[in-house]
Amino acid sequence: MPTNLYRLSELNSHDNRKSCWIVIHSKVYDVTKYVDEHPGGPAEILNVAGKDATEEFEEVGHSDEARNILTRMLIGALHPDDVAAIARERRNERREFWFKVAAISAVPIAVGVVTAVILWRGK
Repeated sequence: MPTNLYRLSELNSHDNRKSCWIVIHSKVYDVTKYVDEHPGGPAEILNVAGKDATEEFEEVGHSDEARNILTRMLIGALHPDDVAAIARERRNERREFWFKVAAISAVPIAVGVVTAVILWRGK
């Protein structure tokens, strides 16, 4: 386990080509030297620079080789308070998503129920 702990506020200043850090699974990586070598292009990394990139990293389905390359860039871990803050933020985002899904789904269901009642009364 890495001994250096970093805060999200510190990561925010490492969000560019000159100094590019990312967080994946609560571990902090300095990927500055790798930005231009990334097979998907520099934009893929720079879009998540200075942030938690766990979801983006996992969505791509990186190979074992990519994961091995990443381990060589490990510089520390995210502070436990920030790990908890990210987890809370993700939970809130999921809640908001499902609330929107429920709200959007409610409209056609309501229209269907009203239509069924009108048709039923018309018989």
